[in-house]
Amino acid sequence: MIPKQEKIYNELGKQLVNCNFNCSGINNNKKFGYFPRLLFIEKGNDNGKGAIIIGLNPGKCGESERKWVSKNQDYWVNQKDYYSNNLLKWKYFRRVKELLNLLGYQGDILWTNLVKCECIGSNGDLPIQTIRTCVNKFLKNEIDSLLPQCDIFAIGNQSFGISSVAFPNNFVIGLPHSSGPYASTKFLRLLEKIRKDKKKYLNIINKKGDNNNQILAIKL
Repeated sequence: MIPKQEKIYNELGKQLVNCNFNCSGINNNKKFGYFPRLLFIEKGNDNGKGAIIIGLNPGKCGESERKWVSKNQDYWVNQKDYYSNNLLKWKYFRRVKELLNLLGYQGDILWTNLVKCECIGSNGDLPIQTIRTCVNKFLKNEIDSLLPQCDIFAIGNQSFGISSVAFPNNFVIGLPHSSGPYASTKFLRLLEKIRKDKKKYLNIINKKGDNNNQILAIKL
């Protein structure tokens, strides 16, 4: 990242981890180690094509993650450190990264979510107003400030639908969830299809506009 981008990245990250909104359906309780999280730029090849990955919201954090992020009061530095050391240990990130590499996205990757806090209840169950608040408070600023021209890979149906509407100037590619109990089977099948016929999928993602010269939103 260039110094200006790095500065903006850190400013956005500090705003994120210090959010004190208590939106419906989420857990934001720093006393017990529950933080708004997942804004991470994974450094890639300087001349490579970058990408933005948007999921719904973070999964349930374990005790080790809560301890790591809350070990001192600089929550943002701790969070970046945590993802730098652990990102590709999780299937969700590792599988998506493999797909990106197959499709030629080997530059910087912005990993983020529609909503920054984990669910109180079951994963995937978030009030629409909470999504609306978080997208407008954080996600739009992240994309506009960090990687505005990059293609978006939206993970899951809800993320795809909202990202397609919220970011009309970005090419949006919808993917099945890469680690959920049911959707991950679809993701692994898609991954295998791309491995067998990469040229076909490269042709699909290189067609970014429709007959009306509008930027596309497509599902793979």
